[in-house]
Amino acid sequence: MRGTDAARGDLARVVKPTQALRLILDAVSILLQSDAPGGSALTSSQVIDLLLHAGDETLSSLHSYDTSKISANVHDKLCALLHHEQFDAASASLEAGPVVDDICASLAAIEERLIHEHMEQKRTLPTTSFCICVDGSRIARLACEVGVSLRRQGVVHVCCIDEFSTESRYAPEFITSDFTALCQQQGVPGTKLVVRAQSQRLTQSTITSQLLELRESCQADFLVVGAVGTKGPQPAQLGSNTMRAIRGSPVPVIVVPPVPSSYPTSSHAPRVFVVAMDNAPISSTCFATTLKLLKPHDRLHIVHVEIPPHPLAVESSDQFAATLAPLYTAKLAAAEVVGVVDVVSHSPGATVAEQVQEYLAHARAQFVVFGLTGETRLARRASATYLPTNGSEPVAPAATSSTGVPVGRVASSLLLSPRCVLVVCKE
Repeated sequence: MRGTDAARGDLARVVKPTQALRLILDAVSILLQSDAPGGSALTSSQVIDLLLHAGDETLSSLHSYDTSKISANVHDKLCALLHHEQFDAASASLEAGPVVDDICASLAAIEERLIHEHMEQKRTLPTTSFCICVDGSRIARLACEVGVSLRRQGVVHVCCIDEFSTESRYAPEFITSDFTALCQQQGVPGTKLVVRAQSQRLTQSTITSQLLELRESCQADFLVVGAVGTKGPQPAQLGSNTMRAIRGSPVPVIVVPPVPSSYPTSSHAPRVFVVAMDNAPISSTCFATTLKLLKPHDRLHIVHVEIPPHPLAVESSDQFAATLAPLYTAKLAAAEVVGVVDVVSHSPGATVAEQVQEYLAHARAQFVVFGLTGETRLARRASATYLPTNGSEPVAPAATSSTGVPVGRVASSLLLSPRCVLVVCKE
């Protein structure tokens, strides 16, 4: 019998629950209120009374809880409690008895099912983690602000490579203390913040490879980099380390350029995300990636520019409007995301990238999500030409990364003419 008298006896002696126990009781209250919508939220003392007098029934309902009843807002509140810096199941169990262990096991199972639903693209994910690469430049500071603004309940890792600069403002001690203070000002708890500096290895081929190793060690979901570094603006708009990070990162890369739309707005103001899609399989990856970044009040635009008709054809053979557009409209509704799916007709004389950029300006987007590859012939074909770095030749019709990943013309154009924050995905 799960609600034993011994467990209830310990719980009955609780007069003023500690913060650790209160977080667990509040999580139970949120779930019970979600299970019976329309009722008022239960207080901690009411949840204790419920566990004392109807413990078996309450635990049974938690064990068999239907997660489809959990809305996006409730999911966000639940994760805020379960990932609070003072959440401590062991301490709460010592205070209230083994009944807390049963509750925590149920909460862990519920959270696991919610993560599985996110993997099925049915809801957003509040626990996304970020690895932010900084070097002391202004753009690195902006990149850190963007990464922190995207965080909800996940961990923020701030990584710096000491390049042995003679300027004191680039000293690792100064950078780590500066970015620690910045993250604390933005409300990142100490238990969710890791700031580390590492000396440059002379045996390492590039700084980027060392940063990618740090990202691998912290297992972050996203890599956040500034478009340029301490050297300032580059002819190709993106610094060499940023380009190498895009090429070599196994996780999506968030590139923050020095443009007005990159600066974070108020945390309560809705942000606009735009996902540029085609008929390629990577479009599904882009949508799943965006679900990791969205907050409940954000807005998502899915835009597709139709493929122009063949010179000998009257109409375009593009089937996105008939096949994928209804699918993603249903996915937006299932995930409770405010958004729209727009299919833009091809404009003669304009490239796909130009039409996407025009859409970004019209939607006032802060983020654009796209894949390095696409469905066009040029995107599918790999060549020996790389994306341009500092001083290299212009972009070829299709580029191939150093890891063998082809980069299409549209992706290259978006990378080299950033209008807002870029979220780059790979399959």
